[in-house]
Amino acid sequence: MVVNEQKYDRQLRLWASDGQQDLEESHVCLINATSTGCEILKNLVLPNVGQFTIIDGESISERDLSSNFFLEEGDYGKLRAAVATESLKELNPSVHGQYLGTSIDDFLIEHCSVSSFWNKFSLIIFTSSFKYNVSFHKLVSLIYGKIPILEANSVGFYGSLKLIFNERTIIQTHLNEIPDLRIDLPWPELSDYLNGLNIEKLSIEELKNIPYSLLLMNFRRKYVDATGNEKPTRKDFKKFVETDELVKDIRYAALENIEELLKFSWRGTTRTTIPSTIQQILEDSNTLSSPLSSSPFWVLVKALKRFVNENGCLPLSGKIVDMASSTEKYIELQKLYREKAEKDKKLIEEYASDISAECIVSQALLDNFCKNSQYLVVQKGSKDFVNNKMVNAILTGDNSSRVSIQMAFLTLGVFCENHEHQYPKMEDLPELIDITETRFLNGNKVPLSSKGGDEDSKYIKTLKEFIRMEGCEMINTASFIGGLGGQEALKILTNQYVPLNNTLVYDGIESSIEKWKV
Repeated sequence: MVVNEQKYDRQLRLWASDGQQDLEESHVCLINATSTGCEILKNLVLPNVGQFTIIDGESISERDLSSNFFLEEGDYGKLRAAVATESLKELNPSVHGQYLGTSIDDFLIEHCSVSSFWNKFSLIIFTSSFKYNVSFHKLVSLIYGKIPILEANSVGFYGSLKLIFNERTIIQTHLNEIPDLRIDLPWPELSDYLNGLNIEKLSIEELKNIPYSLLLMNFRRKYVDATGNEKPTRKDFKKFVETDELVKDIRYAALENIEELLKFSWRGTTRTTIPSTIQQILEDSNTLSSPLSSSPFWVLVKALKRFVNENGCLPLSGKIVDMASSTEKYIELQKLYREKAEKDKKLIEEYASDISAECIVSQALLDNFCKNSQYLVVQKGSKDFVNNKMVNAILTGDNSSRVSIQMAFLTLGVFCENHEHQYPKMEDLPELIDITETRFLNGNKVPLSSKGGDEDSKYIKTLKEFIRMEGCEMINTASFIGGLGGQEALKILTNQYVPLNNTLVYDGIESSIEKWKV
């Protein structure tokens, strides 16, 4: 596949050509073409998602026309899925869109097999899940651990997102990268190169050609030799560098590499270690059950563990930062790092082959894995919807928490399930409270009033606001949730950056967001 680099220049800076290719090969299913759903899909169509399928059997109502930018007045009474599909395709003719004009309730009765239908999707986006509670939970049970689901809801000023998956393994996390220069742990070839420079005897003209990382290595050696301390503090090490005769003698020359040496002197105090998050991933590789243990990622993790056990460090990434120096010296240094990184990568490849000869690890995956080995992330998901944090927040009447919004969405789902998709009215408030208590609070009572006793509790206020909005979407809330949802969907489809794990709630009344894992 050839990526249109000129057309998608901006986003390629975010996830490069391999992320764009993954996006263009993906197939997204949107269940219910609500305003929120269309906003999410818009944010996938514009960057060129491969294709999408909308499942929706509803006809366009007055309420839809007032809240969905992709529907026009003349569309009243038409099939919502058909109109939304055509409108979204107009945004990007390169994207293939299709629809199935049936409700998810009816569709699941006929298409309950994963292999026959659902397996072709990269992501399923389910909106207005509270209106289709039975079908939503049936679908979660059907495909959990196979296909990720993004649940997205908005009513009035309230919105929520939930990512449902069993496990996500992310290699290109784009976390804040610290250059892996190995200043404290140079390998033999780098040490020999440094020794050959004989930095102490260089003239000013010769010294200005040396990258600051090599100067730092030299100063670290001198510091350890002088003090016997292999764990200097930033303050002590910087003072040692600043007071060195070499630096003082040439400071008047205002050499760029000396300025960088002083600016980044703290890097001389960093130690080459295994991050605790990576150590946990290595330990987790021992407890995996098949077939996860035979996936390319986990085979590489096991190879990485063997590498760490034998070498005491992670494979070198091979990337170095820009540094003031002569072109000749910079290229020589770059070559040393690249050769070491290539050597480490070959070891990982050999170990992976020993661990599983049947597992095919592509060269691109191997490259990315070794370059990003200190930033790997493994997320353990869940299909739970309530946890102790949520229960305690409701029972204690925690006014600072947005949990009441998510609990209200869950309660609405049960109500709509009991009343054939009908939305509650104010006289149904006692039933909503009863549902919350019996289904989610283990029979404990919902506080009806605030601690002062002079007004409704946080949760009761939230329920009343939901009832007042009569299930209506507001375009500003739908657009905001659509932006957040689109961002999370892109993380899933490109398999880059770290996605939400796993629940997010938006309160448009108080302009606040809260996220937590259930």
